[in-house]
Amino acid sequence: MAIDGTMVYIREEILKELKVDCVFDIAPLHRYDPHTKEEIELGSATHKSYVDNLDDPVVFSRKHYTDAPSLFDVF
Repeated sequence: MAIDGTMVYIREEILKELKVDCVFDIAPLHRYDPHTKEEIELGSATHKSYVDNLDDPVVFSRKHYTDAPSLFDVF
């Protein structure tokens, strides 16, 4: 999961905080390294899902949990 935010100006309003959340799985990704001439394993984000919000944090949290129920069933 990755969460970020920034301030944006909305016409006829004050600055508002834009919150963005990305929920994803990690899967192995095999690549050839041209420098070492070996195959290496990297992590890669898969099944990405984004949620954005200009509302308050409570609304953002509800959207976040609704968007990724399978991720939070693990915990």
